[in-house]
Amino acid sequence: MNVKNSYNNESSWQFDRVQLARMLADFRRLYGVSRATVQTELVKFMEKYRTERAWDRFLKLAHPQFGGSLTKLESPARDKEPVVLPDIEPLVQAYNAQPLMFISLLSEPKLDKYLAYNLSRDFMRVGKKAGAQYGVGARYWIPKTTLRVVDNISIVYHELDPKKKSGPTHSVRHKHPGDELIYIEEGSVEIWLENMGLRVKLDEGDFIQFDAEQLHSAWNYSNVAARMFIVRFVQPHSGTRLNFFKELKASKHSDRFKKRIIEETRSSVWSKIERQQAGKAKEIYDRYGLGRFLELVSSESFRGTERVKLTFDELYNRSKAAGYDCSRSKLARLQYGETQIKKKEIPILAKIYDIESILLYDFLFPAFKYAIAVRKEDMRIVPEQSKIMEDVVYKVPCRRLAHSDVTIAVVELKPRASTVMNRHPGCELLRVAKGEVAVELDNKSHPPINEGEYAYYCSRFDHRVYNTGEVPAEVLFIRFLD
Repeated sequence: MNVKNSYNNESSWQFDRVQLARMLADFRRLYGVSRATVQTELVKFMEKYRTERAWDRFLKLAHPQFGGSLTKLESPARDKEPVVLPDIEPLVQAYNAQPLMFISLLSEPKLDKYLAYNLSRDFMRVGKKAGAQYGVGARYWIPKTTLRVVDNISIVYHELDPKKKSGPTHSVRHKHPGDELIYIEEGSVEIWLENMGLRVKLDEGDFIQFDAEQLHSAWNYSNVAARMFIVRFVQPHSGTRLNFFKELKASKHSDRFKKRIIEETRSSVWSKIERQQAGKAKEIYDRYGLGRFLELVSSESFRGTERVKLTFDELYNRSKAAGYDCSRSKLARLQYGETQIKKKEIPILAKIYDIESILLYDFLFPAFKYAIAVRKEDMRIVPEQSKIMEDVVYKVPCRRLAHSDVTIAVVELKPRASTVMNRHPGCELLRVAKGEVAVELDNKSHPPINEGEYAYYCSRFDHRVYNTGEVPAEVLFIRFLD
């Protein structure tokens, strides 16, 4: 990859105030450290910098002697003035965070709803003075810009050199809040998830998705360079995983929650035959993931200021109109993940909730805790959807990450073919694996993007993707349901 742009001035770190505050608070919660402990460590490291004018603004935020506090530092402010630091060592030491976690905050937030990325033009090199703290033979790039409205997602392009005489190249061992998805673009890597004792080898076109609050790293044992596209998704105040752990920590658990725990425990010890049956998916296996998605689709925030929350009465009336007499209690159980839905019922369910059925097939297959590795042969064609759109082949992974609000699909488009117009909560990231496609978003068509390029947009607006070329196209879709 020929990337000319670099973040060369590592003597100056400029952060968006809101993003920095959120990340610091997330890291402190991850390690379970009190504000007092972090404040003490931060003050100790700041003492030697207090006389330098370059630290004036940060001292006012963080140092008690200058009117600062950890609460002020970790609280998103109304002012949009960025925080400029000559050095990030005080934050690294006080919050026990790897320096590479800060580099993702260097992208400039843009008030927009669509961005397209070309690696050689729109990414910048970071961590050039890395040394061992960024790994061995490891290089990182981040987008110059990102969408302000979805600032809980960070994108990193990562390269590992071929193995050296001294051993394999690798990223540094680290952990952080949220989910992480690593997609292998070239070569092969071995991903280590140390808390699970898992080491999995992935090749080009494979990906792994996992709970990033466990120690992880990427290793290259081959004689060729490896290239990865990494996406981190953090939901500090909401989301399926956070809600689940809140319920888990409660002093008393409802029968509904106990049933969910039992079902998830049982799925983790499935026999080989049960796993094979789940891989054929004649019904929705990730019922809790589906329920969470339908709850988001029904919410007032998604439906907009001119609409109101979808009530069970309204959904019941819609079900009767669709010839599918679904009681109000069944609709309620559906959003709690307690109702069985057969695959053939998905189009009817989509009609009731006024969404496209392609958004529901992601939940067909079972969900597993902590991590899933998906190879190209693990993608399953959705026959029903392919019959509806003859020029489009829609594929989803045969397993999902439990308690995650990320869904993944691969779509193949014949020349001039298009996905259906759709909208859903959150945002969407697409990578063009083959061919050339364009995105139409909120009645505006954007310039085509080619193989190896990316698009990133707010998916709550009507959108579709269409093949603008004369050859078949293949696109990886990653949806973040927030």
